[in-house]
This record gives sequence, structure tokens and C-alpha cells, in this order.
Amino acid sequence: MTRTILASLAILASLAACGSDRDPPCTIPGSGPGIDPSGAFCTNLSDYRLFDDVANQTPADGLVPFELNTPLFADYTTKARFVWLPPGTAMTWSDAGAFELPVGAALIKTFGYLHDRRDPAAGQRLLETRLLIRGDDGWTGAAYGYADDQRDATLKLAGEVVDASWIHDDGGERTNAYVVPNANQCKTCHEESGAAITPLGPKA
Repeated sequence: MTRTILASLAILASLAACGSDRDPPCTIPGSGPGIDPSGAFCTNLSDYRLFDDVANQTPADGLVPFELNTPLFADYTTKARFVWLPPGTAMTWSDAGAFELPVGAALIKTFGYLHDRRDPAAGQRLLETRLLIRGDDGWTGAAYGYADDQRDATLKLAGEVVDASWIHDDGGERTNAYVVPNANQCKTCHEESGAAITPLGPKA
């Protein structure tokens, strides 16, 4: 029993350490969308002012939605992708790999489940929004899990499991224990040969 408790405390400590230099509070300059120049992650997704309406995923001016030609399957979730570049900057084209984004840029991806896959107009349940932020020393990532009222999402350094259900294509109910990744899992998925975090897209 004691070993189990100690192991659990060690895991929580490692997760906290992973985000210790980017813990809230954060400061977003100006009045529009942005990120903290220090690289700090905000407590709430709304703090970044990326969306005019978080619940409906309405992007603010300057937040650009995009789609991938070859999206990955993710347990029947919907995915909405956005990119934000600091005013006056641009991304650099690459014929071979991911585009080079400037310092201060952010890649945003929101996951959700349609209430009824046969009727997308019936809406969806938002699960999480993931942020990848380009700092002076490379990329860092964090996940934000949505409250039941869907109005905002909060930073989940330790991750969480969301019990989700939806009506599937055949009219039957499906369920899934959806995993919002912790800080270490974000890093693992986006690492390249054990090096720094690298975006999985966009690229040519």
C-alpha cells in the first residue's frame, strides 16, 4: 500500500515538474489572440482569446482554421485545427517536412464527439483542445479539458479520462473512455528521435 502511494506521488510530481516552468498565471499582451511571451500556459483556454466563442469554436480574428489532406483516425472523434501567427510574421515553406513556424506561433486542435454521427447538425460534445506553442527554445504542448457546460476548458497537466457516448452510424449507442493526454504523453507523441517536440503538421 505504501509503495503504491509513493509511486502515485512520484508520478504526480513528475507531471508537475514537466510543466513547472510554464504554470499559470499567464499574461497575454494586447487585446486579441495571443500567447504568453514567457511560454507560460494559461489556466483556461479562454485566457488566450483564441476564440470569440469557445463553446462553438468560433475563431477570433487572426486565428486561421485549416484541414489536413490525410487526417489520422482518432476513435471517431471530430477534429478542428487552427494556426495562430503573431502579427507581422509568416511561416516558412518546406518541400520536405513541416512548415517552419515563427517564435510565438501556436497550433491548436480541438477534439469532440458528435451527439449523433448521422446528423452532424445536432452538435457535438467538446472533449479537449491541444496547444503546441513555439517558443525561443522550441515547441511545448499542453491539453485543455472541457467542463460539462462546454463554455471553457482548463489546463490538464496530469491529463484526465472522459466518459463519452454518441449515436453511431448504425443508430446504436457507442461509448468510449476518452483519454486527454498528460504533459508527458504530449511530449512522447510529438518527439522526433528522442529530441525536442516537433509538430506533426502542417506540411506540403
